[in-house]
Amino acid sequence: MIIIHKGKIALAKLLVSRDIKLHETDRFSLKNLSYNIEGIDWRIGYSSKNCTLDILFRPLNEFYSYPKDAQNVGSLFSEHIEQAGKFEGELILNGMNIKFGPTFGHRDHSWGIRDWSSVNGYWLFSCTTGEEHAFNLWKGSSQGTPFHAGYFFDSRKNLRIISSKMDNHLIGKNGDPKGCAVSFTDENGGNHTASCEVICSVPIPMIGCIVYETIARIRLDNEVGYGLLERHIHDSNPLHKIIALRKLQKRKRGGP
Repeated sequence: MIIIHKGKIALAKLLVSRDIKLHETDRFSLKNLSYNIEGIDWRIGYSSKNCTLDILFRPLNEFYSYPKDAQNVGSLFSEHIEQAGKFEGELILNGMNIKFGPTFGHRDHSWGIRDWSSVNGYWLFSCTTGEEHAFNLWKGSSQGTPFHAGYFFDSRKNLRIISSKMDNHLIGKNGDPKGCAVSFTDENGGNHTASCEVICSVPIPMIGCIVYETIARIRLDNEVGYGLLERHIHDSNPLHKIIALRKLQKRKRGGP
């Protein structure tokens, strides 16, 4: 659970996972975090000593499911979907009450096993600029083989991204993403560009790797929105994970 306030990490909490039963599809809870499905909307809740969060997500488009037969994507992310939408709700953090929305965002949802060990590295982009446009793109390599998958929402339907090219990578000293540009072509032949500027980055240590979650300002064609520029790096160095965990430990109690 990560909350970013005014470009800084206000709360970062690692939750220990557990086995999930397949019938748990309309409601789910993990310690302080929970969700409920209300029709086609999703309500997300979080409650702890220093933080209470209640968010309602309303989808704008049909969800996009990563194809299982596209360039090894299916073997890496089983039952993985992406969807653009509107968020609204209330956040109480250390006594500070913030009501927000409706504002635009993105959700992803996964069931099944993620084979992190087979991933050499990846970049993940997602952005919703308004009610009519959004995109999601996952690009990287697995066992030396490049892969990409994603969609562009053109206000009517999701168009599959058939090719993409990254440029102008900006990376920090620890491998954290600072910015990136990507161009891509959808299945109707439409060409698009997205320029990403990271506002805040959060390192998540995992088995054999570190995943950097971020909030990014993204210019998609001629529109500006906010979204995610996520980077996965293959890193088995325990020292790097200790550093990442210490950064999270400092902020686990919440507060800017």
